[in-house]
Amino acid sequence: MSFIGIGHNGPTSNKHDPDCYCLTCDRDIHHLGIMSHRAAHRRRNEDCTIEFSDGRTVSYNFSGTRK
Repeated sequence: MSFIGIGHNGPTSNKHDPDCYCLTCDRDIHHLGIMSHRAAHRRRNEDCTIEFSDGRTVSYNFSGTRK
């Protein structure tokens, strides 16, 4: 299954373009790096909201977590 054409990049996207989006950082991120990006928010105890390449938008509450 290909996600080409889905997300912020439009119909000219290819597999190397970022296809996820962090609304917290206002950054496009490749789907292979979005989990490590989310983990960076978790390490800093920051809440974040991410739009995935399949169209889901998920908010993560990390501000209440402790080490």
